[in-house]
Amino acid sequence: MILKKLNARFGKLDDATLNLSPGLNVIYGKNESGKSTWCDFLRAMFYGIDSKERDKMGFIAEKNKYMPWSGKPMEGRILLSHKGQDITLERSSLKGISFAKFAAYDTLSGAPCDALTADNAGREILGIGKEAFDRSVFITCNSIAVGTSEELEQKILSLATTGDETISFSQSESRLKRWQRERRFNQNGRIPALEQDIITKKQTLASLEQAQADLQVLQQKESAVRGEEQSLAKSQLAKRAVAAKIELETLQAAEEACAAAERAATEAAAPLTKDGRMITRAQLSSALEKASRITHLKEEAAVLRTVLAKMQMDIKKTRAASRETHDTETLRAAATTLASIENAKRSFTPLLFALLFLAAAQVLYLFVPPLIVPYANLITAGFSLFISLLSFVLFFVSMGKFRKLAKQRKELCAEFGVSIAAELQVKIQESMEQNAILGVLQRQQAEQEQRVAFAEKALAEEQHSLQFTTGNSVLANIDESEIRLFDRLLSRSEQANQTLISATSRQRALSENSDTAELAQIVADYGDLEDPFPALSKDEQETRRSELQRTLLSLREECAKIEMFMQNLGTKEALAKQIAESGDALAAAKREYAALDHALLFLNESQAELQSRMTPELNRRASHIFATLTGGRYTELTVKRGFEMFAGDGSVSSMKRVLQLSQGTADQMYLALRLAIITTMFTLDAPPLILDDALINFDETRLTAALEYLREEAAVRQILLFTCHEREFQYLTSDPMAAAHHLNAQ
Repeated sequence: MILKKLNARFGKLDDATLNLSPGLNVIYGKNESGKSTWCDFLRAMFYGIDSKERDKMGFIAEKNKYMPWSGKPMEGRILLSHKGQDITLERSSLKGISFAKFAAYDTLSGAPCDALTADNAGREILGIGKEAFDRSVFITCNSIAVGTSEELEQKILSLATTGDETISFSQSESRLKRWQRERRFNQNGRIPALEQDIITKKQTLASLEQAQADLQVLQQKESAVRGEEQSLAKSQLAKRAVAAKIELETLQAAEEACAAAERAATEAAAPLTKDGRMITRAQLSSALEKASRITHLKEEAAVLRTVLAKMQMDIKKTRAASRETHDTETLRAAATTLASIENAKRSFTPLLFALLFLAAAQVLYLFVPPLIVPYANLITAGFSLFISLLSFVLFFVSMGKFRKLAKQRKELCAEFGVSIAAELQVKIQESMEQNAILGVLQRQQAEQEQRVAFAEKALAEEQHSLQFTTGNSVLANIDESEIRLFDRLLSRSEQANQTLISATSRQRALSENSDTAELAQIVADYGDLEDPFPALSKDEQETRRSELQRTLLSLREECAKIEMFMQNLGTKEALAKQIAESGDALAAAKREYAALDHALLFLNESQAELQSRMTPELNRRASHIFATLTGGRYTELTVKRGFEMFAGDGSVSSMKRVLQLSQGTADQMYLALRLAIITTMFTLDAPPLILDDALINFDETRLTAALEYLREEAAVRQILLFTCHEREFQYLTSDPMAAAHHLNAQ
């Protein structure tokens, strides 16, 4: 199969084109030039992109990782030659799903290739699935190591047997182990289940036998409870006979009590009956109410009279006190006179002082100037003397009036017992208050006299209406104490009547609820019956009977549960048969398990034989390639099961595990094994070998050896060598058998 032309809108590739040639193609480009993107594009075109894959921590799903940077829909096209036919593969987005749309058709005619679909295109064209593709012909610097692949195992082993690639040791071993685990895996599987089933059925059989024994015990208890219930019924009949006898006696006693109560009622009513008429409770209550009202009115009238007498006494005292003092008007006149005197005294005082001062001034004027001026005017001196004498006369006259006013004031104060006019005003206020109190007392006296009159009138009316209200002349002529005596007699009579009513009611109720003939028949039938439980009362018997009924009901429920349980368990015969069938199935399962064990042993032996037939060939090819790549440094490469590898020069002591080698030598060992697997798996129409920086850890010498081997291998298969180093590009540029491509130059 030859790849001819690639067109991609994939990741950073924006409608990029890569033309390829048969044989060896070296594609050189610096980092981020799109080498790995072209490799992943090829895989996506053949095997599609998983639309269900999701981004995770540290991982980006392919549908998101290679979404075109240009923002256009993802799409691609491959032109290839397969089995002599030129075919074009196309993938594009559909409804937002990357590479969901697929088309395959003949490049020349355009006729569709119906055998190719989106799911099987890689397997049909390349001859391997996606996992085998990644582990064989697709080699990157990060995945050059070879891991176990079921598909690779199928292809390699098929070459050593029938050629049927559907046969896989791992598949067969896995299937046999799965069947074996279905029969037993630790405590799981069919064998433990059957063993547990047998144990469970045996336990069920034991439970069934125990349930039968428990049911028998419960049935015996039920029989005992029924016997006790019958004894209780017999005891109840005996007690019923005793009760019937007592009831007959009670009925007779009730009749006698009714007659005695009737006699007592007649005797109690005799004192209350006069002229054939008996005092009624209504008459007595009315009379008692009126008598109580009259007593109350008498007491109220007495209280009112007492209060009235006290008021009259207070009025007399108030009037006597008023007569001992002056009346208000006299006091007011005296207060006015006293105030006038005091005002006059206050007006004379300044005048007296003025006259006295004027007289003194004139005397000084008369006698002092002549001493200073001996010959003063005599007329002026005479006039001054006259003024001085006049001032002295007026002063002495005013002093006489002043003394008269003082005497008059003293007499008024002595008469009314005060010292100043203000005290007289206090007496006036007290006189006014006494007059007001006297007025209030006189009004209260009038109101109290009116109340006394109303009370006496009401008392007379109540006494007059007592006879008409009671309708009984006897009650109208007695006082309250005698009426209360009649009340006690009437209460005794009413009690006797109530006793009579009760006795009559009880006698009637007993007669209505009791059938004398039936009671007598019960006594006759069961009177001689022996009571099995004489110590139990009727209530205790009912309680015990209820307990027995509950116990009986509980026993029946338990019996029903056990019977239902036994019914669910089945019969002993059926359980025994099921145990036998489970035993047979267990024996068969154990035989199958043993057979599977033998089959696994035989399969491992067969695998060892197949490996002994196939592994030498694979080891031979891998050793040859590895020796070529290492320049003869290592001449032997051994591959064991699981692709575990050892390398050396042929001696046992020189064999080294891959983990003991340098990274470059390990990569060369892996590449040798990969190339050996490819040459073993694919002989005709081999898929292209794709290497993405797979030689990055090779030194110059081993790189040259590897490139020379790839040139030779390119004669039988197309090889795409992607590299970021110019050494591979320069080495193969001048080689006419190799096609060189420079991605940065595109």
